[in-house]
Amino acid sequence: MSSDRLCCWKSGEEGVITEITAESALSERLQELGVVPGAWVKMVQHGCPMLIQINDSRICLRREDARMIGAQVVAEAPATQPNAPDVTVGKLAVS
Repeated sequence: MSSDRLCCWKSGEEGVITEITAESALSERLQELGVVPGAWVKMVQHGCPMLIQINDSRICLRREDARMIGAQVVAEAPATQPNAPDVTVGKLAVS
């Protein structure tokens, strides 16, 4: 998998959303949450699920959903990353 997909980012990396290739229901839900091309995104915690931050919102994404999000890393993760909080603010659930 290419590093230009959000699912491949490391905790602490930041950048810009470049594209959404998901089917329409997921794409619409992501747009409602602010996950749109041009939005600044930070990978708070990599894993499954992964926790991203867009503006003041934190969103949990399944790895397969994050594969549908193209993004370009602009700021690399620091060498040592403090533990991310164990609090999940919201979850993405698409039927």
